[in-house]
Amino acid sequence: MLACSTPSWLTKQKRPSIDGPISLKKLAEHLGLNPATVSVVLNEVPGRSIPQATRDRIKAAAKELNYHPSLLARSLRNRRTLNIGILVPQLGDGYHTQVMSGIGDHLMDAGYFYFTAHHRHRKDLIEEYSRMLLGRGAEALIAVDTLLEHPFPVPVVAVAGHQAVSGVTNVILDHRFAAELTLTHLHSIAFFTEFPEFPRFFAFGLGLGLTMTATSMLIGTTSIGRRGAALSILNAYWAIGAALCPAIASLWVRRWPPTYLFLTLAVVLAMILTIILRHAAQHRAASLTSSRAELEIETGNRHLELLFIFAALASLYVGVEVSISGWMMTYVHRMPITSKPWAAIATSCFWIALLLGRMLAPAVLRRVSEAELLNSCIAIGLVSAVLLLLSHSPMAIVLSAASVGLTLGPIFPLCIAKALVFMHESPKAKWIFSISGLGGAVLPWMTGKLSVHSGSLRIGLLVPVIALAAMIILNQLDRRPTLV
Repeated sequence: MLACSTPSWLTKQKRPSIDGPISLKKLAEHLGLNPATVSVVLNEVPGRSIPQATRDRIKAAAKELNYHPSLLARSLRNRRTLNIGILVPQLGDGYHTQVMSGIGDHLMDAGYFYFTAHHRHRKDLIEEYSRMLLGRGAEALIAVDTLLEHPFPVPVVAVAGHQAVSGVTNVILDHRFAAELTLTHLHSIAFFTEFPEFPRFFAFGLGLGLTMTATSMLIGTTSIGRRGAALSILNAYWAIGAALCPAIASLWVRRWPPTYLFLTLAVVLAMILTIILRHAAQHRAASLTSSRAELEIETGNRHLELLFIFAALASLYVGVEVSISGWMMTYVHRMPITSKPWAAIATSCFWIALLLGRMLAPAVLRRVSEAELLNSCIAIGLVSAVLLLLSHSPMAIVLSAASVGLTLGPIFPLCIAKALVFMHESPKAKWIFSISGLGGAVLPWMTGKLSVHSGSLRIGLLVPVIALAAMIILNQLDRRPTLV
């Protein structure tokens, strides 16, 4: 007789066939075990004495049959869904994406699943998505940069919440502590412990500030009869230089050492200084015979009064410009019907229009007086700022932003020109430049504070609107000096 052996591929067991989805009951029947035993093993319930061989057999069968526990059944049994709802304004924004990444990693490590809904700062979507997430079994909500206006029946955590709501835990940045760390670091480098180049940069910054102030004073006092046009062109060139110089410096350091750039700049500035000193000497000699014929000499008290008016006017302007330009990106980005590119487009149009307004001012001044142009720019700027807050379509927002920039552009140069005329070119006018910087620090801060308190950036931007209205009032307080 011949002995035959069965091929090994015939003896390999076939995967058991079970009709329909694999449930816990079917898996237990397949193994010949109690469903409770299978559930204990698969759920890793502690404190149950089940032999290791049985545990291994249950897990192997579950893997072979592709069994997955029913989350719905588990939720009904445990009365928990382990689901979290997350509300964000947009999914593609860098800040929101980083926050979402950290939240998602932590929730997955903790065994939670989460749903995400983006509402584009629309109040109706915030309410609707909140109800939908709760209706889908969310045990808690996480709101990122979202305006919540009422309590919820589940725990809620707000990241950078817009206002305080009962029962909502708000996670905010400790701005005071961050400022303390910044000032502590600046204090350490100020005493040259970590930054020996500090005196050089301090001297450079001081010289730059003095140069800008002196240049404006020089242009204003030498351009009699066309001060507003000359100062507008000067400020326009500053804006052009601020945009082009970083690119020029970047291209320079790719081919030559930075030291050569500073040496070249020093030589150019020395040549300009020579020309300015010669021109200033000629102007000083001529002004001695012509100054009395231009304006009456103001008293010291009158100079102080005018200094206060024009310093306040310039300070409010700088605050308006910084507040609108600084908050515009965030404001447009939060608009419910605008996509992300419109925020950058509106902000860019504002700055381009601001530069264009200063470039066009000399041509406009050929047809109207400086006082008329200043009054018109402030008034139209106020109307444009109001329209910006009332606009809802992307194109209307861009046009309003451009109108604001176009009308704000000539205001500061015209304000300085008017101050020099009214103060009879007094050296005290130079304090207008230093005081005006306060507006750039105070008004944006007030805008942010009001927006946080009210829960609306639109309300916060009423600060620059009110400042423009105050500028109209201040601009009417002065009186043109009498010609002699």
